[in-house]
Amino acid sequence: MVTTYSSTMEITPSISSSTTTPKQEDNSAAIFGYALIFILSLIGNTLVILASWKRRYFCPNSNTVIINIAISDLIITASIPFYAYNSLTRSFPFGLFACKIVYASRNFAIYYASYLLVIISIIRYVTLFHVEMIPLKKKMVNTGMLMAGIAAFAMTFPQLILFTTTAPTTPNEQINCGEIWPANSIVSRRAYGAVVFIVFFALPLMIISVLYLTISTHMCSLKYDTRSNTPIESEEQVNAPPTYAIRAVVSMLLVCFTFFLCYLPPYLVVLLLDFKVISDSDPTVSAFLNFTSWIGYVHSFVNSIIYGLLDRDLRHELRVMFKHRCYQIFKCCSRRHCWGSKQRRVIAVAPVENYQLR
Repeated sequence: MVTTYSSTMEITPSISSSTTTPKQEDNSAAIFGYALIFILSLIGNTLVILASWKRRYFCPNSNTVIINIAISDLIITASIPFYAYNSLTRSFPFGLFACKIVYASRNFAIYYASYLLVIISIIRYVTLFHVEMIPLKKKMVNTGMLMAGIAAFAMTFPQLILFTTTAPTTPNEQINCGEIWPANSIVSRRAYGAVVFIVFFALPLMIISVLYLTISTHMCSLKYDTRSNTPIESEEQVNAPPTYAIRAVVSMLLVCFTFFLCYLPPYLVVLLLDFKVISDSDPTVSAFLNFTSWIGYVHSFVNSIIYGLLDRDLRHELRVMFKHRCYQIFKCCSRRHCWGSKQRRVIAVAPVENYQLR
């Protein structure tokens, strides 16, 4: 089996001459896994967008970044059916345009979301330690998001050119999609992969970890009033951090942990393949490649949990939305039921009224 792997966060199956077919039970498990992540990520990120949009006037900068993170995760989620079909069947019958757009837009969303996580960590750090900068924060956030988008597009543009489909050369081959580098560009490909790893994984992880660990240490070291659970400076009435502080610390540490756990395996495997440390011809390595790709997609669903279910304000907004929607459905059903009953009563009484009028 000959497979070309792209120097991106995700591993993209490409030109393959393999005649073997994975076992049916393996396919079933993989299909179930991809379908589960697709459905959960689609629902979760859509709810986060709706709830954050309704609360965009409260903490507008944070909610704007969260909305953009959820949109990026939806773009990543939209590529799951294409990637699953490509990896399971070793074919890509959707054409050259889809080959370029699907994978390039997915990788753009991955790179962009990485620095959106950095921006939201900076927002929280500035809010806690530099209150005087809050009036300038909106301009800084917009500038940061623009720079993140430009950097992500600049790094994705070569992939947009290199992604291509290849016609089968033997009866056993099928049309496939992948990032094909020229034969004499092994140094360029390795350099490109190393830059992607440093710029879109190592650097964001370092910034997020330092900022969130600083915030968590500060929140845990504060002294709280036993009656109001608010930070105080005196030594009297000292209490342990309240529930909201502990929840915030856990949420921030969870962001760092999931970013590291979900993004490190795909990035690391791509680097090892680029530097010929491992070979994709090994069945064990091939199975691990598919697993790391699935782990990378899991992060798009985990983000919706961290910024949706673990956020008290967004949870409250989701409850209000569901209650309002359920009330509207109940009210609509009640009106239809009453209208139908009234119509039946009118039809039943109509002959008597007509008889009396005569």
